[in-house]
Amino acid sequence: MNEKKVPFGSTSAGCAILGGFYYSGETGGLTSAQALANPYHTNVTLYNNDFLKVPYLQNVITDQHYLTRDREGRSVVFLGRINKDFSVQAKCIAVDERTAVCIDKDGMAKVFGDDSVTRPYSYAYFISSDAGKQPEQFEANQKVNWNNNEKAVSVYEIQASVNGGGSFNVATFKANEASGGKWYAWWIDNGVLNKKDQ
Repeated sequence: MNEKKVPFGSTSAGCAILGGFYYSGETGGLTSAQALANPYHTNVTLYNNDFLKVPYLQNVITDQHYLTRDREGRSVVFLGRINKDFSVQAKCIAVDERTAVCIDKDGMAKVFGDDSVTRPYSYAYFISSDAGKQPEQFEANQKVNWNNNEKAVSVYEIQASVNGGGSFNVATFKANEASGGKWYAWWIDNGVLNKKDQ
């Protein structure tokens, strides 16, 4: 990756370990409902840059099977835990099934996949939090509250295409460098994830 500069990629659990931060799943699976009800649930097992060193992904955590397994809420909890436990404002890149985020040597990403009437979901999500927007409630055995005027985290959604949809700079995560997608604000009220156009 870092010396030969060859292309590489992986799916599912293999995708999970590409981020510098990663969810191991070693104690069992984790649903959004479980994470949102208790951000310190036993199965929230996160690690910090102790394995792969993928370019541009040291401060990123990934998530997969996104819509089919309703994982949006747990990704936001992962970002909250990384912030609280490791003092890092991490980012998240999440993908639906049969969807690929391809990142070039400069950190620019495009989203490849086959979005059709028979399979109407093939998206990637680039999720970022802001150091100035901390969770209002983020404690063990308590439902998460992370509102910040209904703008707790920013999410850029790109629909996949067979020729590569959208463009997103994962080196910077800057809003003005994203194109071909749509921005959303996500927030959590009493353990419930909410979304709106931004």
